[in-house]
Amino acid sequence: MKNYLLIILLLCAGVYNGYGQKKQPSDYRLQKAIDLIQNGDEKEAMKCLDQQLQETPDNADARIVRADLYYRQKKYGNALSDANLAIKYYKKGGMFSKYIMYWNRGRTYCDMEDSAKALADYDTAYKLALKDKKGATNIQEILYGRAQLYYEQKEYDKADADYAQMLKKRRDGSIGYGGAYSQHDCA
Repeated sequence: MKNYLLIILLLCAGVYNGYGQKKQPSDYRLQKAIDLIQNGDEKEAMKCLDQQLQETPDNADARIVRADLYYRQKKYGNALSDANLAIKYYKKGGMFSKYIMYWNRGRTYCDMEDSAKALADYDTAYKLALKDKKGATNIQEILYGRAQLYYEQKEYDKADADYAQMLKKRRDGSIGYGGAYSQHDCA
């Protein structure tokens, strides 16, 4: 599931770049890092991201990609630091939507077992995803993560409401109800 977010991040970046948007020359290392991640070379990708952020420390897109790499390495302090800076430096028209940044940070808080902060970020991510003009593709995963947290806190009515929203919003016609049958998984 952790790799799933990175794949979605990379797909969102690919879709966005595919619309003929002009890339800033200063984003070369970010794009190279994304390519390296897609090819499974996270170590070299991290080096590219570090270089990118030395040149452009306010690059929210590079921050959130690096935050995700730190998250996958279970370096939660680093992941939170980069996610916080990604949110701080976010500008419209970037490679990633703002909801992705809150979702990423929410997953980190979830793995750190800070449910209150994770829920707050999942709530924000969900609200932003609903308003996203690029077409949010992650609403199901955001709802799932939030529902799992509610379920673990024995707030079954809230968990059921999120699961019901998932079923309502599901596009592929499949049906799933995770809570009672899933282990701890923050999406």
